[in-house]
Amino acid sequence: MTENPDDRDKPAPIYEIGELVAFTGYNYSPDYKYSDEDDYDMGIIVRSLTRTYYCPVYVVFWFKNRVTTEVIEDHLSRVVRK
Repeated sequence: MTENPDDRDKPAPIYEIGELVAFTGYNYSPDYKYSDEDDYDMGIIVRSLTRTYYCPVYVVFWFKNRVTTEVIEDHLSRVVRK
């Protein structure tokens, strides 16, 4: 199998399917809060869309509002049990 030269510049995904994540994007100021921000406290990665120019994009199922969204990895954080 030959390596595709275009794949070398694409970042590798940091999350795996089945990982629990929280949405951390759009929090640019402590004085600003989105009304639906709490709906994205915990979700699970259901698919990885790695063929993007910017960075890996993940399809996340959010438990609270029962929807799936596409989210770039910079706007996610891994949920760790304490």
